[in-house]
Amino acid sequence: KVRAIYEDREGNFWVGSTGDGLQIMDRKTGKFTHYYYDPAQPDKLSRPPVNEFPMGLDHITFINQDQEGFIWIGTIFNGINRYDPVTKKVTHFGIDIRGSKIASADTSAGFHDPSSWRFFSSRDNLLWVSTMTGNLYNVNLQKKSSIPYEPINQPEANSFFYETNKNILWIGTFKGLVKKDLNTQTEKVWTHDPLTGNSLCNDSISSI
Repeated sequence: KVRAIYEDREGNFWVGSTGDGLQIMDRKTGKFTHYYYDPAQPDKLSRPPVNEFPMGLDHITFINQDQEGFIWIGTIFNGINRYDPVTKKVTHFGIDIRGSKIASADTSAGFHDPSSWRFFSSRDNLLWVSTMTGNLYNVNLQKKSSIPYEPINQPEANSFFYETNKNILWIGTFKGLVKKDLNTQTEKVWTHDPLTGNSLCNDSISSI
């Protein structure tokens, strides 16, 4: 299962899959270089720690690069790795789950989630990370020690969101469309109403 494909600014072609599946493909030869997780050297380039779930349930969800050149590698159960191509070191954010137990939690950085689903780097040097548990995180690259947290009052929020006017978040969920005012922290939700012809056709929002 391949969920993540990304070409960075240096032309490296990253591929993320299930299992311990962080790799770079040489497109001239078709050969892959694998970067396996080593618990004895967790700061080496790799995906975050590998869970004990069956293959297919623990996969890389995204690979992306921010405006400062860092590579971000997200997983569905074990948080995010940020790779610095200059120092060749990895920093882990989030909760590391082994089996059904929490092995470690990097909560000091502000990322209190085991899952990460989608990643977006905006032109104003902010990073957006959505999770499978209905949370949305905003990373300010000027404050690398902190990952602010925006709760979404929808238990099944997914990966689709859009910001307008720097203070309004539109969030697609499995239970409708959410408009969140970041100034007042108020939310409005639109859902399907079978008795109303001009409501949403379906509660599951797949794109914004």
